[in-house]
Amino acid sequence: MLDLQSLKLATAMRSIDPSRQLCRYEVPGGGVCHDDGCNDVHISRLQIGVNWETAEPSDEETANFLLAAMPYEWQAKNHVTVGKMMAALTLVRQSASLMTLSYEERIRRALLILEPQPPPGVPRTS
Repeated sequence: MLDLQSLKLATAMRSIDPSRQLCRYEVPGGGVCHDDGCNDVHISRLQIGVNWETAEPSDEETANFLLAAMPYEWQAKNHVTVGKMMAALTLVRQSASLMTLSYEERIRRALLILEPQPPPGVPRTS
């Protein structure tokens, strides 16, 4: 599973100061900005105290993050677009029986929706 910490922390930071943009070198992928003059929000420089663990990004933010982090080959093989990713995330989130699932589990299930099902009798590969 992908590391969603940076996405959740970015969401928590926007709730504190929504006017500041996240540094493009740090999200997605966990890079580090080495520009001391950069005035963007830097996840690597944040102090403890921001409750990023409970922050839940929107379906659109999550879809964009996942597409930036997922291998292109997987996206091409499964014909995944931002729209399809958002639809899968929304479907899982709105499913009444799944309301108690964690954010991470909802993402896992949305990714499973996007993978084509094998024909009957053929084992599913990952």
